[in-house]
Amino acid sequence: MPHDAQVIFKPELLVDVELPPGWRCGRHPEGTWWASGPCPKCEGDAYGPTLPPDTGGDGAVHAEREIVAAKPVAEVRADCRCNFVQGDGSTSCGRYWVVQCYEAKD
Repeated sequence: MPHDAQVIFKPELLVDVELPPGWRCGRHPEGTWWASGPCPKCEGDAYGPTLPPDTGGDGAVHAEREIVAAKPVAEVRADCRCNFVQGDGSTSCGRYWVVQCYEAKD
């Protein structure tokens, strides 16, 4: 879905948010977790706490997991980082939320 430029900036914690399809979680080699996907409010890029690793070279991502299993193993704060002006000069819609990362299904 395209970015929704009509969403006005509002620094707000989204609670009990349903994440749109496309969210991924993984672990950086040093052990910190990351999550990335579309913002549930404006549908722009979102991630937290850092960018996911670059998968362009050899395609390797350390312990990437789909968010589809029973046991959460980490919670990651994600922020909208859509880089679009959202009404007041801000370059995101301001929303943030918690992403639960789960064990991969075997």
